[in-house]
Amino acid sequence: MLAGIFTRSLARRLVLASLLAALALLIVAGMLLFLMFRATLERQFDARLESLMNGLLANVEQRPDGTLYISRGLSDPLFQLPASGWYWQITPLGNVGPALASRSLLEKRFDVHRFDALDRQSDGSVRITMIGPHGKLVRVIEQRLSLFGDANRYSVLVAGDAARIREEQRAFARAMVLMFVLFGLGLAFTIFLQVRFGLRPLKVLHDEIADVRDGRRDCLTGDFPLEIRPVVDELNKLIRTNREVVERARTQVGNLAHALKTPLAVLINEASAKEREDELARLVLEQTAHMRDQVELYLDRARRAALAGTLGATTPVHDTLAPILNALGRIYHQRSMQVEVDCPQDILFRGEKQDLEEMLGNLLDNAFKYGRTTIRVSCRPHEDGTFTLAVEDDGPGLSGPERERALRRGQRLDERRPGSGLGLAIVKELAEMYHGSLRLGRSTLGGMRAELVLPATRKERDG
Repeated sequence: MLAGIFTRSLARRLVLASLLAALALLIVAGMLLFLMFRATLERQFDARLESLMNGLLANVEQRPDGTLYISRGLSDPLFQLPASGWYWQITPLGNVGPALASRSLLEKRFDVHRFDALDRQSDGSVRITMIGPHGKLVRVIEQRLSLFGDANRYSVLVAGDAARIREEQRAFARAMVLMFVLFGLGLAFTIFLQVRFGLRPLKVLHDEIADVRDGRRDCLTGDFPLEIRPVVDELNKLIRTNREVVERARTQVGNLAHALKTPLAVLINEASAKEREDELARLVLEQTAHMRDQVELYLDRARRAALAGTLGATTPVHDTLAPILNALGRIYHQRSMQVEVDCPQDILFRGEKQDLEEMLGNLLDNAFKYGRTTIRVSCRPHEDGTFTLAVEDDGPGLSGPERERALRRGQRLDERRPGSGLGLAIVKELAEMYHGSLRLGRSTLGGMRAELVLPATRKERDG
């Protein structure tokens, strides 16, 4: 589930991939840095042990009987402190005398034979971290030497408390982890800013496409990066192609209308002249009238579908509403209707003006016809990019079955008033062509409430 959340967002995918790569690199770099520091620390500690060994060897003397003794002990008091972790030991490898050892070893001794199986470095020494005779972790350097030019060989060993090394390693590790955490947080913030900055052209592209769709611009004109520029060019070509297709559709619809109407008019005229005396003429007249209605119906549908698919067509709702109300007010001036309008001026219908005029004209004409005293027109935008335009009256209204019949093409509920029964059906078809809807219900004024839901935009985008 978490993977799906991140893979659905390009920004999240880039941030996640960058953070994982940065985390892996930080872990590897931290491990390498720690290993390098530990090796350096051991080399420095070994250098100190070598210096102590050289000082020890400088004070080794030989008695006449061949036994060894220390003329002057090492100055470091840790070699005098019992079980301090700092020890030295000189052990004859033959039976030529007892082993010499620092006071810190007390009666304990290193088993030098355990070094026989270990690999020696180029200088012949063994360097190892081990548990010492008193249970402490020590760093040991052991060397095999011949002293005073005789054939006897001796194991010379110097050991230091390795806890010092471990403490410095832990201190370094804590400091390194803190530094890497701070560095990782800074890197994560940098990655976030980089992704936001890198993907900003896509946000600009999105906004410009929305502007084209909402009619605020004709094409994409932003200064886009080279990687996005080909996409922008193709989108501009697509926008131009869309306009050309719509224009060709309009032209073809007009041509077809003219091509069909003229022959139909000739047939209707000829049939009308002989209608009274010829049954066939009456039949032809009836069928040609039906054909004319069907041609106008489907041509009208084709025209609206083409207009509904046009990119960039926008119409201000308030400015379109005002002249229609003025015209209907003059037509129905004898009724003295009171019209209440609540429609923000910044709402734009994403579609052609003539389609909005036709929808509003039909709804308002019905309201003026059947309302008694009051008509209410309200318009409200929604967050999903649509708006609701409601036309209400205080007339008799319609029942549920009557509302369904009113939305069917050619259905007239009132034969006493002029009309074709196409008004509400046309409004419904137009709304659906714009992926909207028309709903009929009961108004709070007592009459009918016709509610249009249509695609909308604003004159100015927020932010």
